[in-house]
Amino acid sequence: MSMALRGGGIFLPLTLTIFRQHAVGSHCAILSMTISTAVAVIAAIVDSPVPPLFIGLGTSFLFLAAGYITHHGEAGLSAR
Repeated sequence: MSMALRGGGIFLPLTLTIFRQHAVGSHCAILSMTISTAVAVIAAIVDSPVPPLFIGLGTSFLFLAAGYITHHGEAGLSAR
């Protein structure tokens, strides 16, 4: 369970921030950390057949990908 909380909540947002600064907005990174941690906890409570770590990582990835697309879409529109 502790690996799911650390992995899902911190790993992807922190890695993205280290290697690609300003790739997503801060609100998106915080939302990704919060929602992925909550989803991992819920997956552990309902005893999901998929490990909570992978569910949390997947959720974090989806929110970060959406934030990346949104963030760069807004930057592309304002540059025109």
